[in-house]
Amino acid sequence: MLNLLGMDITMAYEVIRLRRKGFTAQVFDPCEPVSDETLVFDVSTPAAIMAASTASPRFKAVLEHLGSCDVAPNFPGFDVMTLAPGNSIWPERMIELKSSGVQARIQEMTWNEWKTAQHSQVRPYFYLYLVGNLRADLPNAPPFIRTVHDPFANLWNTTTTTETTVRRTVQLNTQEFDAAEELTLGVFPET
Repeated sequence: MLNLLGMDITMAYEVIRLRRKGFTAQVFDPCEPVSDETLVFDVSTPAAIMAASTASPRFKAVLEHLGSCDVAPNFPGFDVMTLAPGNSIWPERMIELKSSGVQARIQEMTWNEWKTAQHSQVRPYFYLYLVGNLRADLPNAPPFIRTVHDPFANLWNTTTTTETTVRRTVQLNTQEFDAAEELTLGVFPET
């Protein structure tokens, strides 16, 4: 539930951010025709990636190019991809999303996510979005979205934890990022 809410907030935030930059932006909808405008794609599941690849040749070309940077096509290591107008082989942003009901001090990234985030050619396009305080029972803690560009370079201290031979994670102390943009979100009461 929190992940879905975090995804909805992130997708809306991206559309608003891109429109403020002067782009015509929308969230990709597989039921709508694809135009050359800026699009925001959910790439959190293989099914979402397949739908976007089938509908948008440009999306497919960017994803194929990312494959040359060791980004797996069905599990790219991030959740949202934005494409700006033009013929760039690079995305405008690659966003790994972490949602939390509170303002979590520690978040984990999978090894695949961290591997993508640290790749030298991908880092300029990689962002970590922290969406927090999503619980309705926190009256004095407004929801927020915090965007961190290039979290690999931005962290002062990184601790890698190996749980098993198949799963490795990187713990991120979210308070130790040098630079991040943060927007406090408002909550409308239910009517």
